[in-house]
Amino acid sequence: MLTLSALVLGASCNDDDDNGMQLSQKDMDFMNRATYINLGEVGSGNIAVQKAMNTPVKDFGSMMIADHTNAHQQLSSIASDNGYTLPSETDQEHKSMANMLMMLDGDTFDSTYMYMMVQGHDKAIALHQDELQNGKNKAVKEYAQDKLEVIQHHRHLADSLAHALYP
Repeated sequence: MLTLSALVLGASCNDDDDNGMQLSQKDMDFMNRATYINLGEVGSGNIAVQKAMNTPVKDFGSMMIADHTNAHQQLSSIASDNGYTLPSETDQEHKSMANMLMMLDGDTFDSTYMYMMVQGHDKAIALHQDELQNGKNKAVKEYAQDKLEVIQHHRHLADSLAHALYP
Protein backbone atom coordinates (compact mmCIF):
# COMPACT_ATOMS: atom_id res chain seq x y z
CA MET A 1 0.00 0.00 0.00
CA LEU A 2 2.83 2.37 0.82
CA THR A 3 4.48 1.63 -2.53
CA LEU A 4 1.24 2.37 -4.35
CA SER A 5 0.87 5.68 -2.47
CA ALA A 6 4.45 6.62 -3.31
CA LEU A 7 3.86 5.86 -6.98
CA VAL A 8 0.68 7.93 -7.08
CA LEU A 9 2.36 10.80 -5.24
CA GLY A 10 5.38 10.56 -7.53
CA ALA A 11 3.17 10.59 -10.63
CA SER A 12 1.32 13.68 -9.46
CA CYS A 13 4.63 15.44 -8.82
CA ASN A 14 5.78 14.54 -12.32
CA ASP A 15 2.61 16.09 -13.72
CA ASP A 16 3.61 19.38 -12.12
CA ASP A 17 7.05 19.10 -13.72
CA ASP A 18 5.43 18.72 -17.16
CA ASN A 19 3.57 22.05 -16.99
CA GLY A 20 6.18 23.69 -19.20
CA MET A 21 6.02 20.83 -21.68
CA GLN A 22 2.33 20.09 -22.25
CA LEU A 23 0.34 22.10 -24.76
CA SER A 24 -2.45 24.06 -23.12
CA GLN A 25 -5.55 25.15 -25.03
CA LYS A 26 -4.00 28.64 -25.08
CA ASP A 27 -0.84 27.25 -26.70
CA MET A 28 -2.85 25.38 -29.33
CA ASP A 29 -4.99 28.45 -30.09
CA PHE A 30 -1.83 30.54 -30.42
CA MET A 31 -0.24 27.99 -32.74
CA ASN A 32 -3.33 27.90 -34.95
CA ARG A 33 -3.56 31.69 -35.17
CA ALA A 34 0.20 32.03 -35.75
CA THR A 35 -0.14 29.49 -38.56
CA TYR A 36 -2.93 31.51 -40.17
CA ILE A 37 -0.73 34.60 -39.96
CA ASN A 38 2.37 32.87 -41.34
CA LEU A 39 0.51 31.30 -44.26
CA GLY A 40 -1.39 34.53 -44.90
CA GLU A 41 1.81 36.60 -44.94
CA VAL A 42 3.46 34.19 -47.36
CA GLY A 43 0.41 34.37 -49.64
CA SER A 44 0.13 38.15 -49.58
CA GLY A 45 3.91 38.45 -49.94
CA ASN A 46 3.71 36.39 -53.14
CA ILE A 47 1.01 38.74 -54.43
CA ALA A 48 3.18 41.77 -53.55
CA VAL A 49 6.16 40.33 -55.41
CA GLN A 50 3.96 39.91 -58.50
CA LYS A 51 1.88 43.10 -58.34
CA ALA A 52 3.71 45.84 -56.42
CA MET A 53 4.65 48.91 -58.40
CA ASN A 54 7.41 50.10 -56.06
CA THR A 55 10.58 48.04 -55.64
CA PRO A 56 10.68 48.52 -51.83
CA VAL A 57 7.15 47.07 -51.59
CA LYS A 58 8.22 44.07 -53.70
CA ASP A 59 11.27 43.68 -51.46
CA PHE A 60 9.07 43.83 -48.36
CA GLY A 61 6.87 41.11 -49.89
CA SER A 62 9.97 38.97 -50.48
CA MET A 63 11.02 39.44 -46.88
CA MET A 64 7.54 38.39 -45.72
CA ILE A 65 7.77 35.21 -47.79
CA ALA A 66 11.20 34.30 -46.41
CA ASP A 67 10.63 35.20 -42.77
CA HIS A 68 7.13 33.75 -42.46
CA THR A 69 8.10 30.56 -44.31
CA ASN A 70 10.92 30.15 -41.79
CA ALA A 71 8.58 30.93 -38.88
CA HIS A 72 6.04 28.41 -40.15
CA GLN A 73 8.70 25.71 -40.45
CA GLN A 74 9.85 26.37 -36.88
CA LEU A 75 6.28 26.29 -35.55
CA SER A 76 5.57 23.10 -37.51
CA SER A 77 8.56 21.46 -35.84
CA ILE A 78 7.34 22.48 -32.37
CA ALA A 79 3.85 21.23 -33.17
CA SER A 80 5.20 17.93 -34.46
CA ASP A 81 7.39 17.48 -31.37
CA ASN A 82 4.25 17.89 -29.26
CA GLY A 83 2.06 15.59 -31.36
CA TYR A 84 -0.05 18.51 -32.61
CA THR A 85 -1.14 19.13 -36.20
CA LEU A 86 -1.29 22.70 -37.46
CA PRO A 87 -3.91 23.90 -39.94
CA SER A 88 -2.88 23.29 -43.55
CA GLU A 89 -4.23 26.59 -44.87
CA THR A 90 -4.88 30.10 -43.67
CA ASP A 91 -8.17 31.37 -42.27
CA GLN A 92 -10.96 33.20 -44.08
CA GLU A 93 -9.75 36.61 -42.91
CA HIS A 94 -6.39 36.18 -44.66
CA LYS A 95 -8.00 34.60 -47.73
CA SER A 96 -10.32 37.62 -48.03
CA MET A 97 -7.37 39.99 -47.74
CA ALA A 98 -5.54 38.11 -50.49
CA ASN A 99 -8.62 38.22 -52.71
CA MET A 100 -8.89 41.98 -52.22
CA LEU A 101 -5.20 42.48 -52.99
CA MET A 102 -5.58 40.49 -56.22
CA MET A 103 -8.14 43.04 -57.46
CA LEU A 104 -5.84 46.05 -56.92
CA ASP A 105 -3.06 47.55 -59.02
CA GLY A 106 -0.46 50.32 -58.92
CA ASP A 107 -0.29 52.76 -56.03
CA THR A 108 -3.65 51.49 -54.76
CA PHE A 109 -2.17 48.01 -54.39
CA ASP A 110 1.04 49.24 -52.79
CA SER A 111 -0.63 51.54 -50.27
CA THR A 112 -3.31 48.98 -49.37
CA TYR A 113 -0.75 46.20 -48.96
CA MET A 114 1.46 48.33 -46.72
CA TYR A 115 -1.53 49.45 -44.63
CA MET A 116 -2.55 45.81 -44.24
CA MET A 117 1.00 44.94 -43.16
CA VAL A 118 0.99 47.58 -40.40
CA GLN A 119 -2.44 46.47 -39.14
CA GLY A 120 -1.65 42.76 -39.45
CA HIS A 121 1.62 43.07 -37.59
CA ASP A 122 -0.12 45.01 -34.80
CA LYS A 123 -2.44 42.01 -34.38
CA ALA A 124 0.47 39.57 -34.52
CA ILE A 125 2.37 41.52 -31.85
CA ALA A 126 -0.64 41.35 -29.53
CA LEU A 127 -1.05 37.61 -30.20
CA HIS A 128 2.59 36.85 -29.40
CA GLN A 129 2.57 39.03 -26.27
CA ASP A 130 -0.55 37.21 -25.07
CA GLU A 131 1.16 33.84 -25.56
CA LEU A 132 4.16 35.04 -23.58
CA GLN A 133 1.94 36.11 -20.69
CA ASN A 134 -0.57 33.24 -20.72
CA GLY A 135 0.92 30.29 -22.58
CA LYS A 136 2.21 27.20 -20.79
CA ASN A 137 4.48 25.28 -23.17
CA LYS A 138 8.11 26.37 -22.90
CA ALA A 139 8.97 25.78 -26.58
CA VAL A 140 5.87 27.63 -27.79
CA LYS A 141 6.63 30.57 -25.51
CA GLU A 142 10.25 30.64 -26.72
CA TYR A 143 8.96 30.68 -30.30
CA ALA A 144 6.60 33.55 -29.41
CA GLN A 145 9.46 35.53 -27.85
CA ASP A 146 11.80 34.94 -30.77
CA LYS A 147 9.18 35.83 -33.38
CA LEU A 148 7.91 38.85 -31.44
CA GLU A 149 11.19 40.62 -32.10
CA VAL A 150 10.96 39.82 -35.83
CA ILE A 151 7.32 40.91 -36.02
CA GLN A 152 8.09 44.20 -34.26
CA HIS A 153 10.85 44.78 -36.81
CA HIS A 154 8.46 43.99 -39.68
CA ARG A 155 5.88 46.37 -38.24
CA HIS A 156 8.44 49.17 -37.97
CA LEU A 157 9.61 48.60 -41.55
CA ALA A 158 6.04 48.48 -42.88
CA ASP A 159 5.14 51.71 -41.10
CA SER A 160 8.31 53.46 -42.28
CA LEU A 161 7.80 52.32 -45.85
CA ALA A 162 4.14 53.31 -45.85
CA HIS A 163 5.01 56.80 -44.58
CA ALA A 164 7.91 57.19 -47.03
CA LEU A 165 5.82 56.20 -50.06
CA TYR A 166 2.48 57.67 -49.00
CA PRO A 167 3.15 60.65 -46.66
